[in-house]
Amino acid sequence: LTNRRFFAGLFSLGDISFMPHLSNYERFGYSIPGEFPNLKAWWDRMKARPSYAQSMPAGLPKQPS
Repeated sequence: LTNRRFFAGLFSLGDISFMPHLSNYERFGYSIPGEFPNLKAWWDRMKARPSYAQSMPAGLPKQPS
């Protein structure tokens, strides 16, 4: 992701396919470690997309029981 905003240069299925995994990763209380600043910046961009907020179910628990 160095010098790129998205995995393939443009927003693509490559980006979309990682979003559910990282979303669940955060739901379980984990975060992207500081040694991966490009990945963290990418993830922040993905979460800022209106489509991300619209795709999250209302009332979704932080951690599944």
